[in-house]
Formats: sequence, structure tokens, C-alpha cells
Amino acid sequence: MANLLAAGYPCTRAAGSKGLWDIIAIAPMGIRLIQIKTRLPSKAERQAIAEFYNQYPWLKNNGFRVIFEWWVWDKGRFKEYIYGGSLEDFDG
Repeated sequence: MANLLAAGYPCTRAAGSKGLWDIIAIAPMGIRLIQIKTRLPSKAERQAIAEFYNQYPWLKNNGFRVIFEWWVWDKGRFKEYIYGGSLEDFDG
């Protein structure tokens, strides 16, 4: 979270949660909804994110940037994947 704070995003963390997001970061440049795992999302997890994204169309077209991210911890660092509305967005 230090990198998000340094970039001007105040954050809240819910690691170990059963919800869609482990970190929620909010700043004037937008909202970042982040899930952290040691692997890419399963098809069911991608579907859940797609359903969330499509349930609220204003997230896409409100003039305010909302970013859905999946961070994978791999070999001592995070790889970040951005979700843009397609189930294939996270495919390696």
C-alpha cells in the first residue's frame, strides 16, 4: 500500500476478506479496487468482477475513473493486471 499512498491514494485494506476487493484506494484521479492473490483469477472470480462491473454502468461512464485491478504476488514482487470489462482481460 505504500506505493499507493505515495501516489496520492488514501487506502483501506481488507486483506483476507471474502469480498471482491482487498484494497480500496481513492483519490481525485479515481478509485482503484484491488484484489491481491498469488495467482490469476479463476473463471468464477473473473465472472464475479464482470458482474459487479456490469451491474453498475455508471462506473464506466461517469467522468470519474474507476479501475479494477488484480495484483499477483510472484517472485518477490507484484504484477498488476487491469480489468477493462472483458472476462479475457486477466488471461495470461
